[in-house]
Amino acid sequence: MSGVTIPIPEENNKDETKIKKKSAFLGHISQNVSEFMNNSSIHGLKYLVGNDRTLLEKILWALVVLISICTCSLLVKSTWRKWEETPTILSFSQTPVHPWDIPFPAVTICPGYIYNKESNFTFRYFGNGESVKVGNVSSYCNEKTTNCRSCFNEFQLFDFFENPDVENFFSQTSIFPEQIFSYCSWNSDEDCQKLFSPVLAQMTVCHSFNMLDKNDIFRNVSYVPNTFANQPKIFHWTLNKNYDATNEDVYPRRSESAKDILYFSLNSLKEVGCIGSDTFTIKLHHPVDFATRPHDINLNINKTYNILITPNIIVSSDILRTYSPQRKKCFFPEDRYLHFYKIYSVQNCKSECLANHTLKICGCVPYYLPHNKTTRLCARGYMSEGGSCLFKVEEMFLQSEAGIRNGSHLSLCNCLPPCNWVSYNVDIRSTDSGGKTHVLIYFKEAEFIALERQELFGDVNFWANCGGLVGLFIGFSVVSFVEILYYLVFRWMYNFGRRLLQRLNLNRHVIFITMLFSV
Repeated sequence: MSGVTIPIPEENNKDETKIKKKSAFLGHISQNVSEFMNNSSIHGLKYLVGNDRTLLEKILWALVVLISICTCSLLVKSTWRKWEETPTILSFSQTPVHPWDIPFPAVTICPGYIYNKESNFTFRYFGNGESVKVGNVSSYCNEKTTNCRSCFNEFQLFDFFENPDVENFFSQTSIFPEQIFSYCSWNSDEDCQKLFSPVLAQMTVCHSFNMLDKNDIFRNVSYVPNTFANQPKIFHWTLNKNYDATNEDVYPRRSESAKDILYFSLNSLKEVGCIGSDTFTIKLHHPVDFATRPHDINLNINKTYNILITPNIIVSSDILRTYSPQRKKCFFPEDRYLHFYKIYSVQNCKSECLANHTLKICGCVPYYLPHNKTTRLCARGYMSEGGSCLFKVEEMFLQSEAGIRNGSHLSLCNCLPPCNWVSYNVDIRSTDSGGKTHVLIYFKEAEFIALERQELFGDVNFWANCGGLVGLFIGFSVVSFVEILYYLVFRWMYNFGRRLLQRLNLNRHVIFITMLFSV
């Protein structure tokens, strides 16, 4: 009886072929991995393969390699975090800075009194918009009441600050400069009107020395009153490079030595002022700052004040321009654009931010903050405690700044400090003068030490640190990376190609023999 042949399904043959191919492929991969681990320069890998080692040895060596990799990973992560969060360092410069290398600070002084009893002004009634000329404020108040404050409280009825003619109002109601200054001196210049320019501040008119002209501060000066913030134009000076050393005629003004003194004497305003006190407030700031609230230093009358300046100077390396502002924690001029201001500073940034948020929340902007010409100005009631909108906005800003100082990173404005900047610390010494108030402002020393912001961890430093760690713990290097590519890619491709050629040659021989015997 002849045997019966049971046909094997074609699908089973295909499955067996796939399994064999997959098994062969995995076998080749396993062979390459084993060859790599036996010959690699990475520490400990050769102890994980080979038939001459027990399973316990392989497990122990696997634990050693795993612990080394984990420890190395943690240290590399720590290095990366340091590179990401603190890429810069502040160090002392080796080159001293002299007073003529930096601008003399802008000095903004404000009287303690808000209004001038002797001024004439025009106000507008709410009712019918009728303009009424008042001759003398003091005479008007005497007709209404003997108390100046009570008299001016009645002016709450008048829409002062919605009147677009803010310049006219303050020009007529503020304390006049000739009433404030009795004498001024800077080098050989003794003209107070030339040295000090009126500046609109919160609730009053101040006078500023050495501040930039409004055309150099603001992008659009159409809303800035014509008679305010008029100073000489910038001359032979830039914020990043400071002064051209070959020019003596410069602006903002600079001190040629520590002996150069800004001196002025102030009159008592008790007889002419209304609402406030017979004091002055003064602020020393950078010339590019537009000081809307200069209330840093209080000056009492009948004293002599010596204000000694110590500048804080920070200069940043140009290498940091490639870093993001969040990493270098400062702004170069090209990093931060301000809509209202030409030159970036923290003060200008916060002022613009406050104006934008006030407009968004209150629907108006105080006259002393930057705004477009068509923006509605907040009426006087908004600035009193009864109208709390502005106070709520300012309280929100104070909470934001307090949050940043406490490390919560709560920021409404994104006002990082400039990368190149000069700020001014003051040491105030006062004595009784027995007469007028005298103020002398000058540099404390003949030279100063600047701080340099430099790169702490650059790309080269980062990779060098990481390379040292992985080399220390597992012996990994660039050569090790090439070994991995060689054994797992090029070596596998080479072996695969060799086996393919062998198979093709074998098939060629079989065909030749078959043809030979068939002849």
